[in-house]
Amino acid sequence: EKLSGTKTRELLNSADTNFKNKNYAQARADYQKVLAINPSISSAKEGIQASLLAQSEQERLQGSDFAKRGKPFEAIKMFMASLRTLPSNGQATSDLNAIRSFESSNMKTYVETGINHYNDRNYNSSIEIFENALLVVPNNKEALEYLRLSYKKRDAMIVLRKKLENQ
Repeated sequence: EKLSGTKTRELLNSADTNFKNKNYAQARADYQKVLAINPSISSAKEGIQASLLAQSEQERLQGSDFAKRGKPFEAIKMFMASLRTLPSNGQATSDLNAIRSFESSNMKTYVETGINHYNDRNYNSSIEIFENALLVVPNNKEALEYLRLSYKKRDAMIVLRKKLENQ
């Protein structure tokens, strides 16, 4: 009992330090270890929730910063990370929807640019462009199909190069 109490205090101190240092994932892991030892410690339960909220908000703010700097794809990725951390983060949902709505007007350009790279056999570039386009409009059929084809052609080129090298 004394050993588990000492370990619990150590873990709580570690969790609190990690939280203060904005290392929310590690703080959450420490709080979870505390609960594994003693499930009735309410401060650990509260710490888990606080760390989820803080991490989600940190990711959302990073997304907002990317958006302000004209990096919409990075912004979307961070808003999505924020929602994976805490699905109930309404502001992250709102920010994600807003940037997708704004960027959807560029979808035609994104797809055309991706197709041009595909036609020029720049498959790595076309893959990146289509993946980014799908961040904006996740179910765009044309982008999905060209992404599939880009991967298929790129992989075929890799196999062909290996065969030619081994001759």
